[in-house]
Amino acid sequence: MLDPLQANSNDSYPVAQELGIWRDGRVIRRFPATALVIWDWIFLNGSKEAAFHIAPPRGQDFNYNCARFDIDTGKQIAHWKLDRRDYVVPDWVKPLLVNDPLPDPEELSKRFPDAPTPTKKTAQPQAK
Repeated sequence: MLDPLQANSNDSYPVAQELGIWRDGRVIRRFPATALVIWDWIFLNGSKEAAFHIAPPRGQDFNYNCARFDIDTGKQIAHWKLDRRDYVVPDWVKPLLVNDPLPDPEELSKRFPDAPTPTKKTAQPQAK
């Protein structure tokens, strides 16, 4: 956690801009949030991987951007960002968004004119 002056932000609260992984009393890996804030993080795959949700500070437009890394190598394994045209969320991302749920498709359409308009599916007649 960095205080607002260290984080170079105007927030009135500390923000996390780096995830540090500790093992045996020392930091073994650091993952920067690249100018955004880390809101949630989890271990995956028996603690061999870490994933985190990064976004702008609260009060700004919503941004859903999650990354998954191998802890030993530091390499990025996967990346997911909310696509306004496709609402598919990978299973590894869902636990990261528990505290910051995704907007429904109707909300996306209101905030982003280029987002798809929600449509109601009607049952198709079945062949006999």
